[in-house]
Amino acid sequence: MKFAPKLLSTLLMAQCALVFAKGNADTIFYGGPIVTVNAKNEEVQALAVQNGKIVAVGTKDAVTKEWQADNTKVIDLKGQTLMPGFVEPHVHIIVTAFLEGLGLNLSNFTLPYDTKESLTQKMKAALKDVSAGGWLFGFGVDPSRTTPFMAELTADDLDKVSKEVPIFIVNQSGHIGYVNHKALELAGVTDQTPNPAGGGIFVKDAKGKLTGKLVEPPSYLPFMAKMPAPTEAQLMGAIQGTLKKMASTGVTTHGERIYYSSLKICTGKTQS
Repeated sequence: MKFAPKLLSTLLMAQCALVFAKGNADTIFYGGPIVTVNAKNEEVQALAVQNGKIVAVGTKDAVTKEWQADNTKVIDLKGQTLMPGFVEPHVHIIVTAFLEGLGLNLSNFTLPYDTKESLTQKMKAALKDVSAGGWLFGFGVDPSRTTPFMAELTADDLDKVSKEVPIFIVNQSGHIGYVNHKALELAGVTDQTPNPAGGGIFVKDAKGKLTGKLVEPPSYLPFMAKMPAPTEAQLMGAIQGTLKKMASTGVTTHGERIYYSSLKICTGKTQS
């Protein structure tokens, strides 16, 4: 029995040798700068991967000689840089997924920029997809990319889209929203309604009349509470889509910034 620990150690070492056996890499990359980001911050010519782990870096000749097998996939970077994935420490994945995955995308980052009229036509076209009792929900309106510059939507503007269907649109920044009069009615927000706690603002004009503009997420809650909440499957599907999009740009690690109001907005539920 006293030989058992030695035997176990020998078996484990043999297993490790098999797992990371030289001459059996799954993939080898070469042909472009490979940034190791190690203590020396070296750039190398080639990198070998086996079982999802980096097992070797160095010159192309050395790595291919020691790690390339008949079934090794060899990828020529053709001058592109290979480096560790990006780390995104501050991102709102759940809210982003909710907006981009479940809302009408009104973002426009190319010329010509949208006008109030073109935004109205896009929203009218989306009305056909709103089910009975549903809301027209969208995001991405950016006054800094709207003609005329800094033009914002009002309840009167959104009434031109529909006076029967409640409309809620989130600004590209996420900090501003726009609703029509039907949405104000269903949410029970009137000219006499005080601003919500937590920094939200129901914007009013010089005469004290609601304009339909909302500032900060606490002001969204009365409206989101009246909207049909997404199913768990819909929300998870949207989150997965956002994560795949992030990964496609090189982001492999992220930290989620989530707030109580975000949970309520996305799920229609409060914390227990």
